[in-house]
Amino acid sequence: MRVLLASLLGALVLVGHTSARPDLEASAVCQATAPNGRTPPGERPGATRHGSRGLFVALYYPRLVARRVEPDGSVWEKFPWWADGPTALLEISGRRLDRAAPPLQARVQPGWPANPQPFRGTAFWSSAIRFPTAGCWSVTGRSGRASLTFVVQVVKRAK
Repeated sequence: MRVLLASLLGALVLVGHTSARPDLEASAVCQATAPNGRTPPGERPGATRHGSRGLFVALYYPRLVARRVEPDGSVWEKFPWWADGPTALLEISGRRLDRAAPPLQARVQPGWPANPQPFRGTAFWSSAIRFPTAGCWSVTGRSGRASLTFVVQVVKRAK
């Protein structure tokens, strides 16, 4: 009974949250990833860090409200990534979960080390991810054998 009541209350809060902000363009309910606090060895722990088995990312916002929207309606945002252990180049892919949309695009800047050859140690990359539309997005990063997926809700301020 408590679980049912908590679920109904949570649904009401979500519905109320969406309708209480008419300045935001929102999509369907999105189960965005909550950061788990995991960091690579040697990095400071943080509430915005998220990682699993050798690959880590900073998730500053499970609900990304675009500060700037491009003329084509897309939204760019930066995400720093780290890897621990044998690594290769970082590849990022993703798709919208709540409706059809073009795939996201990602620019990955070589961080440390700058050598693209696999090596042992901690690596860092900065990335800029282009979400073509608002909505619920699944993002996956891969480097060597390590991979990490998270979900983020992208919203745009209404005009």
